[in-house]
Amino acid sequence: MRHRRSIHIHTLAAVVEGYWPRPFEPYQFEPLESDFEHETPEDQDLIEKQHRLGNTNWCKCGHCQEMNSIEECLCCHEVPDVVATRDRDITVTGDLNCITRHPGFESNCLDVWSLQMARKNTPKKYMCSEKKSAHEKYRHTGYRNFVKWTQGYLGKGNRVVLPSCVVAKIRNKFRSEHYAGFKYPSL
Repeated sequence: MRHRRSIHIHTLAAVVEGYWPRPFEPYQFEPLESDFEHETPEDQDLIEKQHRLGNTNWCKCGHCQEMNSIEECLCCHEVPDVVATRDRDITVTGDLNCITRHPGFESNCLDVWSLQMARKNTPKKYMCSEKKSAHEKYRHTGYRNFVKWTQGYLGKGNRVVLPSCVVAKIRNKFRSEHYAGFKYPSL
């Protein structure tokens, strides 16, 4: 009995002198206030973009529409490659505040004959199903042509979010009862 008591006294002395880890202290696992100040840029970007749902206040071109997801609430002015394409041809005159006003948009993304030719020149592995309606095929090909026109070939499985104004204009030309919206590729 004496031996146990002496160990306990030595252990207690070690704690008091700081040689032994301290016992549990209240609030020791609570986050510090400064931990919340170090959000990642992605977190800050998401918080900043949440106000975009349900309105078009974020639109700079004047042609965007409300979209169903935060990712799709994107104006053509926010995509550098799209802005570069819009401003590339200095011979174009008129209101070019929006990429959908560029004459190249009409011929690349909305002209049925151009879309049919583009579809014929697209490898089958990149095409949407043959079972889909003509409008769904034109819409899919119009989106693909827009990406090729503004950003070049991305490759299979590499997807980008299209500006809301572009999606709205193509959807308006090739209507459907339901739209899929932007989807990330399956892994």
